Amino acid sequence: MMALHRLIWLGLLLACGACMASERSAWADSERSVEALLLHRRIDLRGLRQYHPATRSWGPLGPPRAKVWVINLWSIACLPCKKEFPLFRRMVQSWQGRSDVQFLFVADPPDETSPSDVEQFWKTPVFEIKPGEPCSGISSRREGVPSCVVELPLVDPAHSSDKRMLKSLFDVTMRPLTLLVDRTGLIRQVFAGSIEARKGELSESITRLAGAL
Repeated sequence: MMALHRLIWLGLLLACGACMASERSAWADSERSVEALLLHRRIDLRGLRQYHPATRSWGPLGPPRAKVWVINLWSIACLPCKKEFPLFRRMVQSWQGRSDVQFLFVADPPDETSPSDVEQFWKTPVFEIKPGEPCSGISSRREGVPSCVVELPLVDPAHSSDKRMLKSLFDVTMRPLTLLVDRTGLIRQVFAGSIEARKGELSESITRLAGAL
């Protein structure tokens, strides 16, 4: 009887493991589907405005000058988005002084992250985490709640001020989303989901695209 119980438990564990593997595979498939959907589309950047912390003001995004735009779409409700900002900070620093590559961090969709949300987060980049959850910056406590303070990329943030950008992206809601875009607005490569495990691939893609354009 004990051997039978062990076999039953083993069967349940194997079934559970297969279920989790299936869910992970489905999630990966959804990310690849988003990447395939957006590749070689054109993105409309005319509705973007950029925040300048030094003057505490918003202004229109200037015309693209770089050959490659690295556009990261994030939202205030997206925890993976905020966790990967220190990684992007290091990446921006590694490309500092290069005029052929420009980074842009866009709070999108506009109805989920307001301009004041952007201003506040760029001023105080802190967010709550679960007890014991790893922090990509400095762990702290705010009013007794575990929190994480992160370093942000040294780039003025942008905000999607209308729906044109979303429509050009076919209403894709996955965040974070990182796009490699040329100066005509053509999406040359897409990284759907967190880039933590694909940071090397992203860096290589930026280098390759900047050299090809």
